[in-house]
Amino acid sequence: MERLMKNNKGILLVLFGVLFIAAPAFAQSSIEHPFSGMIKSGTTVKTANPADLVEFDALELTEDDTNPTCAAGNYNLYADLSETAIKVCQNGTATIIGTGASVQQSINAWNIESSAFLQSFSTTGQDTAAKDVDFKSDGTKMYVLGGTGLDVNEYTLSTAWDVSSASFSVLFDVSGQDNTVEGITFKPDGTKMYMVGGQNDKVYEYDLSTAWLITSASFLQDFSLAPQGLQPKGIFFKPDGTKMYATENAGSEINEYDLSIAWDVTSATFLQVFSILPAGFTPQGLSFKPDGSKVYFIQLSDRRVLQYTLSTLWNITTAVFEQSFNVLSEQNDPAGLFLKPDGTKFYVNGTTQDVVGEYDVGFFLDAGLLVDGKLLVQLATDGDSILAVLENTEPHAAASTNETAQLRFGFGGDLDVARIVVGKEDDYDPGAGENDSFMAFYTDLDGAATQAARFNSDGSTTLAVDLAVTEGGMGAGTFTDGGILLGSGTNPITALGVAANGQIPIGDGATDPVLATITGTADEVDITNGAGSITVGLPANVTVTGTLIANNANHVLEGLSTGRTVLRSISLRVLPGATPGTDIDITLGGAGGSFNAPTINAATDLAKSGSSGSFALSAGGEIITMDITEDIVGSISATIGIHDINSSSTTELYVPSVAVSGTSLSISVFIRGTQVQSDWTTIMDAGDLVDINVAFITSS
Repeated sequence: MERLMKNNKGILLVLFGVLFIAAPAFAQSSIEHPFSGMIKSGTTVKTANPADLVEFDALELTEDDTNPTCAAGNYNLYADLSETAIKVCQNGTATIIGTGASVQQSINAWNIESSAFLQSFSTTGQDTAAKDVDFKSDGTKMYVLGGTGLDVNEYTLSTAWDVSSASFSVLFDVSGQDNTVEGITFKPDGTKMYMVGGQNDKVYEYDLSTAWLITSASFLQDFSLAPQGLQPKGIFFKPDGTKMYATENAGSEINEYDLSIAWDVTSATFLQVFSILPAGFTPQGLSFKPDGSKVYFIQLSDRRVLQYTLSTLWNITTAVFEQSFNVLSEQNDPAGLFLKPDGTKFYVNGTTQDVVGEYDVGFFLDAGLLVDGKLLVQLATDGDSILAVLENTEPHAAASTNETAQLRFGFGGDLDVARIVVGKEDDYDPGAGENDSFMAFYTDLDGAATQAARFNSDGSTTLAVDLAVTEGGMGAGTFTDGGILLGSGTNPITALGVAANGQIPIGDGATDPVLATITGTADEVDITNGAGSITVGLPANVTVTGTLIANNANHVLEGLSTGRTVLRSISLRVLPGATPGTDIDITLGGAGGSFNAPTINAATDLAKSGSSGSFALSAGGEIITMDITEDIVGSISATIGIHDINSSSTTELYVPSVAVSGTSLSISVFIRGTQVQSDWTTIMDAGDLVDINVAFITSS
C-alpha cells in the first residue's frame, strides 16, 4: 500500500475485497486506455472468494476465479488474488491489465475544454517565427519548424512529453524546397517527414535514413495543393498513411486526400473539402484523434484550439463543432498544434512568442490492487497525490445493530485530512419517522479527525462549534427561553432576558438597549401594562401644561393668559319686535340647540342704534352685536337653522355671517348671491323668524 500511495498518478479500486474499474462511476467522462474497448457498463467483478460478488447491471461472471474461460463476446473484469492481479476476460482470453499500481487511466482525455496550461519552452535560441511543432511517438524528441531560418530544429526531452526537459540537438535546412514554411508532421515510425509550404502551395516528402534523426533527412518528392486552394498551413496523415489532410487558409477549409500508395504524396488525389464557417476562420495547425473520430485545429483570429467530432471516421465532411479552448494568454499568434497520442496533452507554438506551450487535458488515474477491504482512489493533477479511501468501519452484523462506512481524504500518505461517515442507527426502521440514519463530516484538528458537522435523517443538525455570526449563524448554542435576542456586530447574539408585562427594548443610539416599561403622567396620560400588551389612554380630566394649539381650516384655538380655551355654541331666534319694520326681538333656544352656552340675556324691541339684554343693533340695522360675560377670542361658524323671512311678500334666501369684533360677536345676513348686508328690522315682517346657530371660542 505504501508503494501505491506514493505513486503520483494512480487509482486503486477495491471495495470490501472486491475490485472494480472506474468506468461505470465516471459516466460522463472519457476513459482512454489500451483496454477501454473491453470495459462495458454491465461489468461484474469477483475476488477469489466466490461469495464476494459485485454486479453492475445484469452481466454475470461464471468462469473460474483464478483461470477463467471466457465466452466469446464477454468482457469481464475481475481480481485474481492468487496472482495479485487485475484481469480482463476478452473473447475467451484472460489478460492481466494491472498489478499493484499499473494501468493508467485518463479521465476526460481528448476533450479540449477541460485543458489547463502547464508550462512552456522557449525556442528563440535556434529560430524565430515558429510555425509548427511535432513530437516523436514516445515523446522523447520534439521538432520545431522555424519560419525565419527555414529549418526544422530537433530537441531531445530527458523526460518524455515534458517540454521543460528539452535541449537542442540538431537542425535540418528546408529552404531548398520553400521559403514560406508552414507545417510539419512525421510518419509514426520516424522514417519520413512531411513539410507544407506557402511559396509554392505544396507538401514536401522527405526520407530519414535514421528514424527520427532530422539530419539524416533527404528531399524525395512533392505534391501540389494549389488546385484546391492557396496558403496551406497544417498537414496531417492518417496513421496508416492512406489519407492526407491539409488546412487551407485562404478558403477557410480542410481538404481531404486519398493516397493509393501509403505515405507516397505523389499518389494523392483530392477527395473532398470541409468548409469552416464562418468564413475567415484562418485555420492553423492540424491534428486528429488516432481513431479518426475527432479533428483539432487552431483558429488564429480567436486564438483558440477548436475540436470537431466526425460522425464517420476520417470523413472530414461529417465534422461538427464540439468545443474549444483559448490559448491567448500564452500565444498571441498561435500556428502549430500537436496532440499527444493518448489525448492527455496538447502543444501549441506561434510566430510571436516563439515558445512551445504544454497543456494538460483532463486528469489521470491508475488502477491497482489492494485487498484489505478498502477502496482506494488516488488522483494526480498537479504532481502530488490526492487520496480517498472508502471502508466499511462498522460492518453489518444484524438488523438491530449499527452500520457505518467512511470515506477518508488526504494528501500524500496522510488520510486524516477529512472524512465523511455515513451510517444507520441500531433501531433502523425506515418510514417510522425516527432518527434512523446520519451523515457526518470530520476534519483534521491537530492530527486527529474531529466531527465538524452531523446531519440526521430527522432533519436535525449537530455542529462541533456554534456557527459564527459572520457565517450566517448566531454564535451561540442556547438562549433564554422567551428571551429577546440582541445583535452585537460580529460578536455572538445574546439574550436580553424574558420581558415582564409591558417591557420593551429601549435604546439610546449608542449602547445596547435595555428592557424597560413606558410610564404615564398624572392627569395627562394613563399607561396600563398587561401580559403582551400596553394600553395607552387619557384620564377623565386632562391637564395641559403650556400652550395648546390646534389648527383646522384656518380656525385657531389658542389659550391666552388662562392657558385654556372653551368651545361654545348657541342657537339664537330673531323675531319681529312690537313694531315690525322698526324693531326686533332676540331669544335663546332656536333650532339646533347649544353647547357650553354662555351667560346671555334676551333682547326685546331692539331698535337701530339701540341695545337690549346682551345685544345691540347698529345704526343701519344690519349688524347684531352679542356681548357676553366671557371674552370671545374667535369665531368658528354661523348657520341658519330655520329660515322663514318674507320681505314685501317676496321670499328670499339668506346666508349668515359671524365675526369677532373686539371681545364681542357680530352677526349679520346677506341675500344669497349679493355682498350687501340686510337690515334686520326691514326683513323681519310680522310672523317671520330665523334661527341662527353660532359656534365660537371664549378664553374661559
